[in-house]
Amino acid sequence: IIAIFIPAALVTVLFTASCVRVNIENYSWQRPRLPHLASVAEIEEGRAEYHGHVAQVLKGDCDLDCQIQKDNQPISIEELDRDMSFETLDVVKQLKFKTIVNVTESSILPSEPALDTQVEIEDEPSSRHKRAIFGLDTRFQLPAKKFSTMFPFSTAVKLSTGCAGVLLSPKHVLTSAHCLHDGKRYLKGVKKLRVGRVVKKKLRKRNKKRRKKGRKNRKSAALSRSKRSSTPTYKLKFKWTRAKRTHLPEGWIRRPGQPNSGLSVEYDYAVVELKKPLGNASMKMGISPAREHLPGSHRIHFTAFGQNKDNDLLYRYCAVDEQSNDIMYHRCDAQRGTSGAGVYVRLYDRDTRSWDRRVIGIFSGHQWVNMGEGQPRKEYNTAVRITPRKFAQICFWTTDDDSECRGN
Repeated sequence: IIAIFIPAALVTVLFTASCVRVNIENYSWQRPRLPHLASVAEIEEGRAEYHGHVAQVLKGDCDLDCQIQKDNQPISIEELDRDMSFETLDVVKQLKFKTIVNVTESSILPSEPALDTQVEIEDEPSSRHKRAIFGLDTRFQLPAKKFSTMFPFSTAVKLSTGCAGVLLSPKHVLTSAHCLHDGKRYLKGVKKLRVGRVVKKKLRKRNKKRRKKGRKNRKSAALSRSKRSSTPTYKLKFKWTRAKRTHLPEGWIRRPGQPNSGLSVEYDYAVVELKKPLGNASMKMGISPAREHLPGSHRIHFTAFGQNKDNDLLYRYCAVDEQSNDIMYHRCDAQRGTSGAGVYVRLYDRDTRSWDRRVIGIFSGHQWVNMGEGQPRKEYNTAVRITPRKFAQICFWTTDDDSECRGN
């Protein structure tokens, strides 16, 4: 594994880009038809069971071809209602609740503001294209001291279970379901789940006796002031906040009697609600665009904290090779602690007439797919796409009312 450390000056050059003219229709955020979710019933399911730790590799039984076959199969209203229902865990009381929802698909196409069809887009330097090779770790190690408070890096958080996440609001974190639940039971670390991010803490100033005036003392004082000016007045530390509740899609949970033995990776997403706000930084959600509408040669980006003592940030980019309706198959190498990171891209916002970064997926990590007896298993690096249905469900979790997300 090759990790690349980039000095601050070089990062500035790396993110500097030239501008080219492109068709805005291909690189703008779309207003999709979002379904309406209505809560029908909430059922208490008793105390939660805890077992095990975060899996480093996900094991499933559905590869890319299988996912595409799923895309082509019609889904019934009953199946849609079941999959969009969800389980909530009260982390403090350790009680589970199942919420049954009724889904109504929208047939109204939102109106789009008129705009010029040609705009400038920042084209990334060609030197970065050479690094997007499957099997090569394209991490950029960013010093937390400089970048932890800069958007979009400031939205990255760490879960006490060992995963990553992204702030959708100061009190809501989007992450992977497998960072909280193994499909049957909650992980041991969820009992006392916390979420943290790097913050600046001011250093205390020491009280020193004033020195007597004099030429020698004046020189000494000037030298002392010079040293103090170059000494940091703050230090970086992790600020941790306890979780209040978590939300998981019903499609992730393997109920007794279900025929499937493997995890449904398309449902590998969850939201953690915090007891207290964790800073002010957050990133909006966006609908995952088609692969051909991903800028920079179909490129995605994400950020997570490293495992070193300095808690440096690991920024990554890579190309998306294939997509199903729910899954991205990409070239970003999996690394411990990066599961659950928010995958984002930068597209044009028609309302503000500016470029905007939004979360379009959740980094799942490395996946093994069993192809049957006598067949070699397949390996993928995957991310869950935010579809209109997932967008509406996640919005329901964070607002208790999806009308805000639908613009009503």
